[in-house]
Amino acid sequence: MQFAPQTEAQMQAARLIPNDTECDFEVISAENKVSKAGNEMIALKLLVWHGEREVHVYDYLMPSMQFKLLHFCEAAGLTDRYASGNLSATDCQGKTGKVVIGMEDASGNYAAKNTVRDYIGHRETKVVKVGASAQPAMPGRVALVKAAPAAAAAKGVEDDIPF
Repeated sequence: MQFAPQTEAQMQAARLIPNDTECDFEVISAENKVSKAGNEMIALKLLVWHGEREVHVYDYLMPSMQFKLLHFCEAAGLTDRYASGNLSATDCQGKTGKVVIGMEDASGNYAAKNTVRDYIGHRETKVVKVGASAQPAMPGRVALVKAAPAAAAAKGVEDDIPF
């Protein structure tokens, strides 16, 4: 029998999705939790597809990481929940979208693993004031909300801004 010898690091890297790869995901479990620092968060377990492979990747949504929270809500079709300033694990369960995967090197007793760099939100957004009837997490904040393409087309509004 002949084979190409590999180090443990090479074998770990071979099973991971490469850095900065865009993939489809589905939330297969979501749980409301409290971080070690005492902050609310939502722990997500994602099923991520890369070619023919399926990989589980874990992520945590926290108010301190607003960009990731917003982009998750955009990718999962939850911009109304983001605008309300209230999101729960139940809202996230079963949601699908696109994600940018990263790699975290092995450290201490932990093997190298894939991480979520960011979620790919919908590009069609508009700026709206967070609802007057809803109690936003931070009063007076501005949130991005997905624009309804049909409504924009009906009004003759076209927006080719690439961000």
